[in-house]
Amino acid sequence: MLSEKFKNTVQQLKQNRDYDGLYKLIWKCDDYQKVHVTEALKEIGDEKAMETLAKIITRDPTEFGRIASTSLSKMDNVADVVKYAILAYENGIKKGVAKSSVVGVNLEESVKLVISSLGEKAVEPLLDILTTEGEIDLSNLINKLLPLCITDNSIELLKVKLFYPERWIREIVSDNLLYLKWVPSTIEEKVTVLISKYDWKELVKLGEPAVEYLIESMNIKDECFIKRKPKIIKVIGEIGSSKAVESLIETLNDNSYPKATIKALGNIGDPKAVTAILNHSKHTGFFSNLFNSSLYVDALTQIGEPAKKSLTMALDDSNKNVQKIARKALKNLKS
Repeated sequence: MLSEKFKNTVQQLKQNRDYDGLYKLIWKCDDYQKVHVTEALKEIGDEKAMETLAKIITRDPTEFGRIASTSLSKMDNVADVVKYAILAYENGIKKGVAKSSVVGVNLEESVKLVISSLGEKAVEPLLDILTTEGEIDLSNLINKLLPLCITDNSIELLKVKLFYPERWIREIVSDNLLYLKWVPSTIEEKVTVLISKYDWKELVKLGEPAVEYLIESMNIKDECFIKRKPKIIKVIGEIGSSKAVESLIETLNDNSYPKATIKALGNIGDPKAVTAILNHSKHTGFFSNLFNSSLYVDALTQIGEPAKKSLTMALDDSNKNVQKIARKALKNLKS
């Protein structure tokens, strides 16, 4: 039983919207009293009350966190509930309490309790946090939270984010769409999902229809995506579509991923690439050219007979590297 004195104290703090008073009081309570204090904050129901509950979760994500999470999850504004649950987690990480645990209850579990209580209503706010905050540190958490609340009705919401510029966001969305057993139907969807899963062999099997979307993926400005771009260029080369030649030449002219790009142009075999490959060799240093000359020669040899005219003209080029590469490529073509 709660004493009348305690109930009156809580009631007065609630009426006065004394968030600090309620926050201080909870640490003096037994389990039964804690619930009464967090319920008072829930009944106030504004953002400041949510912030106070988040502070309680952050400070002690064990029993206090569980009780505060329950009250937070019952509040009306779902977007704000999700926001403050995530804020409790972020602040907990900063304060080093994220991994504290008693009987299996920790900060992550407290946040999961909130999200699972909200159900499907939490999906859109979680995706909004993911795509507007741009916090990659939250990606692992949100990837764990989404399966707690997504349903088949969430597929369209997720698909909207499937083409987001940041690679790690696309990966999270792909994971959760596949968790729902969604099957991509358009080429664009298939390319996006396969890139996020690093399934290069399946991308090659898509063939020429995939090239347009692979080129688009090459142009994504995302630091996390940089290591994947040479793989995408390689896939384009293995597909062998001349549609990609102009984009690959631009990439080479920018000196972006030259090894992958030169190999891809060689695989495609379009004579338009000959000049670009020879020009690139002019701008490499002596030692770089010495070690990479076979790269240029192999690509030009693969282009084959259509390259002969340009290679013959290159024998008179003022750059010795170009002369040497042209001579070797022509020798390979003759043999």
